[in-house]
Amino acid sequence: AAPAAPLTAAAPSPSPSTDRKLRVLLAEDTPANVIIAKSFLTRLGHSVRHAGNGREALELLAREDFDLVLMDVEMPGMDGLTATRLLRGGEAGERNRQVVVLAMTAHALESFRKQCEEAGMNGFLPKPVGFQTLADALASLPLPPAAGEGSSQPGQPDLADLDRASEMLGGQEELLADVVRYYLGDLPEKRRLLADALERGDLAALRLTAHSLKSTSASVGAAAASRAARVLEELADAALTNPFPANPALAKPAPPDPALASHLLAARPELAAALASLDALLEETQAALAQACDERFCRL
Repeated sequence: AAPAAPLTAAAPSPSPSTDRKLRVLLAEDTPANVIIAKSFLTRLGHSVRHAGNGREALELLAREDFDLVLMDVEMPGMDGLTATRLLRGGEAGERNRQVVVLAMTAHALESFRKQCEEAGMNGFLPKPVGFQTLADALASLPLPPAAGEGSSQPGQPDLADLDRASEMLGGQEELLADVVRYYLGDLPEKRRLLADALERGDLAALRLTAHSLKSTSASVGAAAASRAARVLEELADAALTNPFPANPALAKPAPPDPALASHLLAARPELAAALASLDALLEETQAALAQACDERFCRL
């Protein structure tokens, strides 16, 4: 999901302490930083779980409930940007899909902060993170209420925003109906092409199809599917550059080879995970679009 606001460092709060005790996931690979952050968070009264990289973070996010993720941007195996994109795309399921994610980074460039925002992060903490900076940031977060304090219904992904789609088309309802009709008619073939490309190890076809779905999904107001397609496109693009990161002998890009497909999936498990997430979203999107059009009197 898109961040709640443009990425900025949390404003200092005159009263950083809070009675709300948070369940925090700390995704950080540097041992010294882990020790310091855990000490700070415990001192503030919060509980902490630790993940050493983005993949471990997603596994924990799929199994446990969290109020906040402190995500290091640069980690081995899977970085924080990729992990956040996959989280927002549904890779870890629905339970933490909308959880607040703060980037922890020493990068101060505005362009880098923009990357964090586009990945779905809600803010950032500049490294090295000091105790008061962390306390102030946590006190100023727009966190959801704890269980029993009000509604705890998780935010639903934006599967079919026809108002937004209509606005992009200049309010032309007949054109909107045609575009949605084409999108839904083409969706089964696009899903088949994605599965086939991954099975054959055809990274170029995988990237191209994901790129197409990113654009067409956005045009019908299926923002969640568009984001998930973008994640797959970027992963496929990275794999095209270096398909076998752990095996330099296989690092040179080559034409699709079914014999190498199984090796590719083993070396790049995030590709299969991203495709599975996208495919599940596309199925939800198909049903949501059909229902939304029914309510809007689209004749499909």
